[in-house]
Amino acid sequence: MLAATYNLNLNAVKTRGSQGTYMETDYGFHKTDINTLFIDAAFKYNGFSFMGEYAHRDAQDPFARNIDGSLTGRWFR
Repeated sequence: MLAATYNLNLNAVKTRGSQGTYMETDYGFHKTDINTLFIDAAFKYNGFSFMGEYAHRDAQDPFARNIDGSLTGRWFR
């Protein structure tokens, strides 16, 4: 068995994509794109079994900054 899923969250404004707290800056909400990939695998044959998984998430600009470039203390998790 092999399974994969991919999610692209465009202009996310919350710390956990669609959940969490809003990432407010002094000019409004910080927006970024988040890519998430999950892959699962399972193999069983003649008493042998193997299971594995892989997860990867990244954001285009994970740290919220004010107009002057200072960090707000909020980031995407």
